[in-house]
Amino acid sequence: MIAAGWILLMACALALAFWIMVMIRIRLSAAALPKVTAGLAVPAPAAGWPRLSIVVPIHNEESRIDRCVASLRKQEYPNLQIVLSLDRCTDGTLAILQRHAAEDPRVRIVEITQPREGWQGKCLPMQVGSEHADGEWILFVDADTQMHRQLARASIGTVIAQEFDMLGVLPELRCTHLFEHVAQPVATMQLMNVFPPTKVNRKERSRPFGLGPFMMVRRALYERAGRMENVKHEYQDDVYLARAMHAAGGRVGLAASDGLFSCAMYESYESFHRGWKRIYIGCLNKNVKRLQRYGRRILTFGVVLPLIQLSSLAVGAMLFAQGHTGFGSVLVGAVVTGWVLQVAALVDLYRMGGTPWYAVFTYPAGCWMVGKIMLESAADLKNGKPINWGGREYVVKARGV
Repeated sequence: MIAAGWILLMACALALAFWIMVMIRIRLSAAALPKVTAGLAVPAPAAGWPRLSIVVPIHNEESRIDRCVASLRKQEYPNLQIVLSLDRCTDGTLAILQRHAAEDPRVRIVEITQPREGWQGKCLPMQVGSEHADGEWILFVDADTQMHRQLARASIGTVIAQEFDMLGVLPELRCTHLFEHVAQPVATMQLMNVFPPTKVNRKERSRPFGLGPFMMVRRALYERAGRMENVKHEYQDDVYLARAMHAAGGRVGLAASDGLFSCAMYESYESFHRGWKRIYIGCLNKNVKRLQRYGRRILTFGVVLPLIQLSSLAVGAMLFAQGHTGFGSVLVGAVVTGWVLQVAALVDLYRMGGTPWYAVFTYPAGCWMVGKIMLESAADLKNGKPINWGGREYVVKARGV
């Protein structure tokens, strides 16, 4: 029993070290992540606020496009254009948008009726929408998002203050299903582990990262980077556009929404499962080994270690009962301290994403779901299984096999 206790104590020490590291990274990331609301304090440029074109790539979004466009029309920004780029919609989306266009002269509808050879994902409606945009800045937003009326103004202030050429705003997630509360924060945390704000936002040797729901780009640099034409063969448009902007000499950055931006990503577990597979494959550069490594890591620290901690608690109680009060107390204390650190770190993290604090107690279940998604992504990629996006399938060539 003593030998088992020592082994378990070392495992608990590993958990302690892990959560101390996580807490430090969360605090560093929060410090490196400006709040977009700070942009509201930036005064108007001498020449006036620059022209901003908001482009929404759309494919069959009749269930949520009305709320999205309504929020765009409410923007308190004086120099605004709204371009709605419809990609072969077959539902009632167009009729909804025609009403908005009739009510607001700033709204323009562009329809795509035929595919273009070699274009994947949202790249085509983004490209066509940007061709009809006349702004100095172009903001790409997804149809499942909602913007606070001050977000456009705050975002322009942020890129001016931070000297960004491309800005991504981390949305607060509107979760309505149980699986979202359980798995969505873990999935997002894993993505931020790959692209920490401390590395994305630094001026030198940055790690460029784009956020599909919200991508604001300086038009001049966007065109220098080749627009979407340069990344048309990539279904993961956000990450590859960020890399292209960075390669063209631009500075790419992230900001926290601070309550001004929200997103409802998935309406079913099936779409969540499929969507995050697509995201992880793209963000990890289609590398099978990296997907496997991250998947195993999250299962180890999120599932296996908590099980070891539970076992340690039981063994510690048994040691205490057998008279080994000192050792038993140390083992139990290590478990409890590790849990306290974990809860404290996760509460900070979940609060940043707008997730209820009590969801932290489902963290191991979320790690199990997300770890499996990452390992399944690696297997799909290795076996050449097509990726489904927007009702279409794409075959992706694997790397690192």
